[in-house]
Amino acid sequence: MNESNFADLSGPIVNQAPVNPVPEPLPPKKNNKLLLNFFVLLLVFVALLGAYWWGKNSQTNQSKSTLESEQEITIKEPMVEQKYDRTELLFTKLIEDPSGNGNSSSEAWLLDLATNQTSKLDLPQVASVFKYPKSPLVFFTQLNNENTISVKNLLTNEVKQYQVINHPNPEVREGVTINGLNEISPDGKRVIYSVFFSKACPPIDLESLPPGFEGGFGPCEPEPDPNLPGGYYLYDFVSQSNTYLGGVALVSLWDLEDQKLYFNDIDRNQGLKVLDLETKEVKLFDRAQTFGYGAFPMLKSNFLVKVEGETGDVVGQQSTSILSLTDLSNGSKKILDSGRWADIQPFASIAPDESKFLYLRTKLDGQGRAFGSLHLYELSTGKLEQVTPDSFVNSYSIHGYWLDNNNFITTVNESSSNYDGYNNYLVKIDLQEGLISKLSEQKIRAFVQN
Repeated sequence: MNESNFADLSGPIVNQAPVNPVPEPLPPKKNNKLLLNFFVLLLVFVALLGAYWWGKNSQTNQSKSTLESEQEITIKEPMVEQKYDRTELLFTKLIEDPSGNGNSSSEAWLLDLATNQTSKLDLPQVASVFKYPKSPLVFFTQLNNENTISVKNLLTNEVKQYQVINHPNPEVREGVTINGLNEISPDGKRVIYSVFFSKACPPIDLESLPPGFEGGFGPCEPEPDPNLPGGYYLYDFVSQSNTYLGGVALVSLWDLEDQKLYFNDIDRNQGLKVLDLETKEVKLFDRAQTFGYGAFPMLKSNFLVKVEGETGDVVGQQSTSILSLTDLSNGSKKILDSGRWADIQPFASIAPDESKFLYLRTKLDGQGRAFGSLHLYELSTGKLEQVTPDSFVNSYSIHGYWLDNNNFITTVNESSSNYDGYNNYLVKIDLQEGLISKLSEQKIRAFVQN
């Protein structure tokens, strides 16, 4: 406590001499017996009165002490987060820009898995929006508020806004985007976002353009700031601080138990990195040896799922894509699947208990079109199997949500020859029974990917 809050008691103490009382005259003599009875009654009355006030004061003090104790417990007890008793899938619908300027936005909707009912979320026009199905927190960005990430709590309807990054040049715009649900930590305390800095382009000399020129201009970028590069950042909502991750950083695993984040740094082809969420120290976990690289740790079973690919465009290099499983305890590597370049996409989705994982395999038809399907690998049996039929590469998405260890929710695109990127439906894949069921007849824009 600040000492200035106390009164000044440092002055000298004045010693006062005792004052002798003036003697009073003696009272006249009275009947001693009568006087004695009077004093006895008086003492009894005083005793009864004292007992009454002592009891009342004691009860009051006890009540006050109990109240203060209860208030102290209430104040010191941490806020307990209410449990969210619903499992809701958040998806978006495309809203076209009526002006025709191409600034389309999304509406956010919820699908309650228990009732199969859909409801529109009360949000402004969003650029990106995500929510974990069993969490009340909705994370979103807006087109007209480019450096801000907002968080809405569905239990309280409270919205908090965080200006996650500010360029020192006021003329520069900060284009902040959350690219997927996986970029939000499962506890809602951190988010990874990408930012692109832009500014107004200089005037165009129309006379200098070649005849018949058609096209647009911009966006124009400012001079690079070495202290604030564009790319991917980790933002901590508690400390409201940023950590730069690189030009392109794709989340591989949130290990909240050990406070670690694993991500693939593909901007400089460096490989799988691990960030200590407390110290912000970054270390290289696995170095990339090829161009097409993606690695996904399975920490419970001590394995590393890895996809490595080469285009074959370099002299002496073959077109390859290889899916492998590395035992982290001894470094031994087992090849699970292989093909030509891009036959196996550099993504994997691992079940919560790490008993299995999904990956995306593609192939070309006679007309050079890419067809793809999800494949499953079981650790206990070492068995590989195809779990979705062949379709366009953008059909069954590898980016989804594990409802449990055997049910994977994702999107399927039902376009035919004319591909429509927004013609998607939510589906649940039962990996144990081998069943695929559509969860809603509504066409959606996106589920867990922007």
